[in-house]
Amino acid sequence: MANSSYPDRAVASRVPRRDSVSLVHLATIVLARRQLIVVTSLALTLVVVAFTLLQRRTYTSTASFVPETGESQVGQLAALAAQFGFQLPLSDAAESPEFYVRLLRSREILRGTVETPYGASAEVVSEEDPTGTLIDIWEVKGDTYGERLEEATEELLERMETGAARQTGIVEFSIEEHSALLARDIADRMLTLVNDFDLRSRQSQAAEQRRFVGERLGAVSAQLTVAEDSLEDFLKQNRRYERSPDLTFEYERLQRRVTLQQQVVTSLAQAYEQAKIDEVKNTPVITVVETPVVPARPDRRRLLGKTLGGLIVGGILGVILSFSLTFFSYLPTEEPLDYEEFARVRDEAATEFRAAWKSVRRWFSRDS
Repeated sequence: MANSSYPDRAVASRVPRRDSVSLVHLATIVLARRQLIVVTSLALTLVVVAFTLLQRRTYTSTASFVPETGESQVGQLAALAAQFGFQLPLSDAAESPEFYVRLLRSREILRGTVETPYGASAEVVSEEDPTGTLIDIWEVKGDTYGERLEEATEELLERMETGAARQTGIVEFSIEEHSALLARDIADRMLTLVNDFDLRSRQSQAAEQRRFVGERLGAVSAQLTVAEDSLEDFLKQNRRYERSPDLTFEYERLQRRVTLQQQVVTSLAQAYEQAKIDEVKNTPVITVVETPVVPARPDRRRLLGKTLGGLIVGGILGVILSFSLTFFSYLPTEEPLDYEEFARVRDEAATEFRAAWKSVRRWFSRDS
């Protein structure tokens, strides 16, 4: 084995070698240190399994809903109103599913959920029923209330998953918590906050539509009065207009103007009444597809997958450690020149690191 070379390629490429690293050499190292590789793999696997088993069980509560997508009544007036050179507000508070995903993850909904006090419940569950706001339940640390609120908001964001199906319009989200009951309560509270936000948005939009349509209704009603007066004056002055082609054409033109204005007034009056109703309507604006419930079972630990992952990663670490030990034990005796160069570069790197660390410490001490 004295003539075999096991240094890594970065070192080997700097000095000519009589022998080259081959797959046989690498396999020999692995087999020679097989006990170290097995021990490393098993040790890491035991750590992963112990950490998984010692963690508190979590529970996930899921909810889904479909936002209301009914077309606004004002939209029916768009084509007619456009003939008079003005545009009606056609935007509706019902947005795409992606909008509600963003809404669930918005600061307004998250902070409202965090600041809500959660009380004791009469339901019998296996987990302890915590009380207080999420800031208190999670024992969030911070110098000020604002910092604690922000930390709790970030924590809630990490415990939540959201998604939306564009084809069906269903918005789904889930909450992971150590308490099954609290997970349900958080999901239920978020549904309530989303519905309240959507309801306020629709009421606000309805109020704006009512004011806009009311203004147009007054203006168009005045125009209708003018058109009717013009038609009335024409009929008083031309009682036998049917005998004259010119007078007949003028009558039809005035009559069309009155008819069109009557249609606009009727449509605007209907939209005005509908907007007044929408402004005070407080019925739910989202349809709950899946109501959040208290999870009956804790989430899966995925112990098998984590065990296999620990074995694989541990084996890789064992192989790396084997090559490292072989490299450092080989160089001093078989390649002293290479080892001296390695030691020099190592000392230079250590010196540069210590200097950089001192500079960082001085910068922090000066800044503080």
